[in-house]
Amino acid sequence: MMENQPLPDCYSKMFPDVLHLPAGRTVSGKALGVEIQKSGGLVTSGKRVVVNHEQWDACRRCPQFEHCYQLSMAKLALSAAIQ
Repeated sequence: MMENQPLPDCYSKMFPDVLHLPAGRTVSGKALGVEIQKSGGLVTSGKRVVVNHEQWDACRRCPQFEHCYQLSMAKLALSAAIQ
């Protein structure tokens, strides 16, 4: 990462917060999201990954992409570890 270069507001937010996934909604990060399908009551019927291809392309063009992606993945891995 370059010194003294401001980070974009979306930095390290490619993926949604997977610790708080409400049923019946799509929760999104900048480029990827998760849709939790609700079948009724408290039961979920499925989950699927949602990709915003335009935002992903924008992320790929960002000069901070590599660092942002690495930090986004680290946050995702830690979230998975504590679930």
